[in-house]
Amino acid sequence: MVYCHKNTTLPPGAPLPAGPEEKAMIPAAVTYEEYRRLLERAGLLEEADQADPALALYGLSCDSRAVSPGQLFVCKGAAFREEYLDQALAAGAAAYVSQTAFRRDRPCLRVNDVRAALGLLADTAYHHPSGRLQIAGITGTKGKTTTSFFVKSVLDCWREARSLPPAGLLSSLVTEDGRESAPASLTTPEAPELQRHLWNAAEAGCEYVVLEVS
Repeated sequence: MVYCHKNTTLPPGAPLPAGPEEKAMIPAAVTYEEYRRLLERAGLLEEADQADPALALYGLSCDSRAVSPGQLFVCKGAAFREEYLDQALAAGAAAYVSQTAFRRDRPCLRVNDVRAALGLLADTAYHHPSGRLQIAGITGTKGKTTTSFFVKSVLDCWREARSLPPAGLLSSLVTEDGRESAPASLTTPEAPELQRHLWNAAEAGCEYVVLEVS
């Protein structure tokens, strides 16, 4: 398991794990410079504010109501308002990504396509969790949910016989990622939530995840 980069310290206000279980819920930090280079290589970076290249960012969010201290915040959506950014910064976001430079007191990575950037950023924030999993994607007009439950059931029977944890499931009805089990709000979550669930599944040893794709 990975928790934080070597020689990286938590920024003021960043979540400090109290024990092994809580520690496992926090992904390793990604630095401001690593994100800058990622966006530059992808041809998405327009401008980067001057900031400490080693600034450690712990996960990311595009929902200002769900921001944790030390996170990267992504200003996303046609209906985005500046007040959402202010709310995210007040909650402790350490930097933000936007197609517009709003000139706040936190560094901004300005991009030309925030939607395209979001998927790359989320995958990087959670250290490419899909690379540690076998993922079965179920698509189609009808029957996705039923098929996903059938596939998970088969996998769970096979894994239970070997004393292994059950497979993860991300469906339109429920999310089960080995650490969280809750009703689903979307068939396929937004990129940060999707990558977080995949990371949880990898950390929990699920090995397999069944995913409804829409």
